[in-house]
Amino acid sequence: MLYTAAIMVCLVDEPRNYDTCQIINAHFKYQSEQQCWDAINGQVKYQGNNMLQVGYELVDAKCISWLEKNESL
Repeated sequence: MLYTAAIMVCLVDEPRNYDTCQIINAHFKYQSEQQCWDAINGQVKYQGNNMLQVGYELVDAKCISWLEKNESL
């Protein structure tokens, strides 16, 4: 499989909409869902306090699968 990671953060105590939320995309691709979640968890751990200091909170995170693994190879 091919996975990408995305994290959604929104301004604290504001309605969640296009203007108050941001999507942080990974600039990498991952070969497994576990690698993708490890990257998300590492990013949240690294950025968690910084996000709160600038007024954002973590709202959602996803690992998105794009391709099926070719079992014949």
